[in-house]
Amino acid sequence: MGFDDADYEKASAVCPKTAIYHQAGNSIVVDVVYWVLKELFNVMPYLFENIQFLHLFSGIGAFEKAFYRVIYEANSADSKGGDLLE
Repeated sequence: MGFDDADYEKASAVCPKTAIYHQAGNSIVVDVVYWVLKELFNVMPYLFENIQFLHLFSGIGAFEKAFYRVIYEANSADSKGGDLLE
């Protein structure tokens, strides 16, 4: 689903395994959201300029995790002087 072991450890500290499995089964795959956001960023980067999040009913955070990956890559490429998200 695109979540790493650290995400699982955080969740398992406060939720029973059955609840985690249920949430993961209803989640959107992080990598799919990531590639959709990445392509959107390549086509319309102005949409990402002053974006803010309000985390209401966001499930286990697939959208947030994917979005932060896109922004991290964009900032890394920008600071190195390269093209954003090539």
